[in-house]
Amino acid sequence: MDLPAWLVALAVLPPFAIFVYYLVRAAKVSRYQAVALFAAFAYGMSVEALALHTTHDYDYANLWLMFGRRPDWVPVTIGICWASILYCVMRTSDALGLPWWQRPFYDGATAMTLDLVIDPVMSSTRAVANTLLPCMDETGPLRGGLSLWTWCEPVGTPIAYWFSVPVSNFLGWFIVITTLSCTVRLGARYFRGEERPLHGQVVLLLLMAVFAIGLDAGVAKVFGITGSGVTAEYTALTIAIALPFLMVLLQRRTVRLDNPFSPGLLAWPVYAYLTWGSLYYLERIGAAAWPGEAVLMAATIAVGLLMLLMPYLAGFRRPRPA
Repeated sequence: MDLPAWLVALAVLPPFAIFVYYLVRAAKVSRYQAVALFAAFAYGMSVEALALHTTHDYDYANLWLMFGRRPDWVPVTIGICWASILYCVMRTSDALGLPWWQRPFYDGATAMTLDLVIDPVMSSTRAVANTLLPCMDETGPLRGGLSLWTWCEPVGTPIAYWFSVPVSNFLGWFIVITTLSCTVRLGARYFRGEERPLHGQVVLLLLMAVFAIGLDAGVAKVFGITGSGVTAEYTALTIAIALPFLMVLLQRRTVRLDNPFSPGLLAWPVYAYLTWGSLYYLERIGAAAWPGEAVLMAATIAVGLLMLLMPYLAGFRRPRPA
């Protein structure tokens, strides 16, 4: 499918610019944080490539800079987005001052909530008789978003959907961001990541990324949430969304809600929510299900922004000096 140039540019150019900004910002604070951005890029590209090689559940359209060959190619911008999202959510949970072992779960939930908005707008879904063929080679009507990537779902199989996207995608996103955040933090805390020379940090973080990929597979196998039934998947999704608020509520006496506001940190979520959230309404995606889904989209954006603004809430309430 040939996509309009403006749409591809919107999906590619701002993420690259934001990644460079985050890289400069991270390097000023810690070389380990900067190297972690590249490790997250490698991790995201690897997870995507593995998923495409082992399943035919979805395929990407041509987003200019592609890694691999059609149909199992991965847009480089996808890895860039993975890295930027990880950086943003990790710095958010750090500012809150949650216990270090809880921060990855906050990170996973916040990243997943971003995805709850982005995926229904950027992707579309096609019902198919089987998933043996590459998704892009299947035919049939599309429903959902703008087809930067396409999901193929077998006809007659009970599937939990969020808008037009399988819920299992979001649960998987929660797992992969949580595990990567956890391993990056483990590297800094127990393997002296901040103290190592550059080559040592590169090796350590790449090893931790490989470990995270293995951990993803292990978690998915042990818990088996994805594919375990519509009710189970919706329940797991609800728990994941509620988790950050529950953590803050239970530790309301110790979390920090009075941090100085850092608008630059929110560059990626602002781009994502403003661009793709607006396109949801401008392109009237899923208009047949409006107003219910339109309200749900607005509520999801509000919840995601609240997760990201949590470290600054007390500062917003503070009265201004006369």
